[in-house]
Amino acid sequence: MENRDAISAIVAEVGLDSAEFVRYADTEAHADLEACFAEADRDKVFGVPTFIVGGEPFWGEDRIEWVIRKLDAQGLRR
Repeated sequence: MENRDAISAIVAEVGLDSAEFVRYADTEAHADLEACFAEADRDKVFGVPTFIVGGEPFWGEDRIEWVIRKLDAQGLRR
């Protein structure tokens, strides 16, 4: 994540403008990231992945089975 050259190369590899990525990283990116952190804090998101089922938060890959059980109990699993 910290290697700007590596990320720029990936951005270019997928057909996007790496110069635009660098411009964004140097300008708006920090404020956008801070806004994301603030939103996650307001939403009580503490980890990834986070699922909210019936108003109950489940976070972390090890809780996916709990999410499935909760969906089953609510008749919502597809």
